[in-house]
Amino acid sequence: MIACTKRKLSNNKIVVKKEKSLNSFKNVKKRELKPDISLDLHGYTLNSAKLLLQKFIYNCYEKNIRNILIITGKGQNNKGALKEEVPKWLSGKFFNKYLVNFNVAPRHFGGEGALLVRIKNRYKKFNY
Repeated sequence: MIACTKRKLSNNKIVVKKEKSLNSFKNVKKRELKPDISLDLHGYTLNSAKLLLQKFIYNCYEKNIRNILIITGKGQNNKGALKEEVPKWLSGKFFNKYLVNFNVAPRHFGGEGALLVRIKNRYKKFNY
């Protein structure tokens, strides 16, 4: 995603400067940026993984960490318990207030055994 900023010069000309957004989710997929932080859930039980994931996402939101990688692993025959459950958890009510979206990670970040998650901007306030 490219953001544009306008600046007025002294002779009343407006200059539009294109800047790459550092937190763009699309840039992570295109290998232009890496996730800010990752969480590896290999070896955790479902209950402990869910608690750890809740704490991790809440802490990332509080510290305004926007792009995270969650590694679940593929499991046997590509049917791991964490691989199937983590997307369900991320769609739930608790995570909904902290997440913008999530997708399966690109191959160079783990592919089907990982998820790229976009966290909401803590400092952006909406007036509804």
